[in-house]
Amino acid sequence: MTRHDLRNALCALNHIDRSDLVGAGVIEHGDGKAWQTFASNPERFFLRLDDERAEKLWGLIERQMVPRMVSA
Repeated sequence: MTRHDLRNALCALNHIDRSDLVGAGVIEHGDGKAWQTFASNPERFFLRLDDERAEKLWGLIERQMVPRMVSA
């Protein structure tokens, strides 16, 4: 992983909204506490997830990441 890859993943993580988390099954609909925990520190939230939910959140991150430009 490069510095660019990490920055890209962190930016994507910080742009995920509540409806994305609910839709992917990362948090339950109406779980305000989980949303507040995510919103206040998305990185820590990700690190503390169980493997199943972390995989779902990683899928959201990957979908939002900006593709790397290939140089000629």
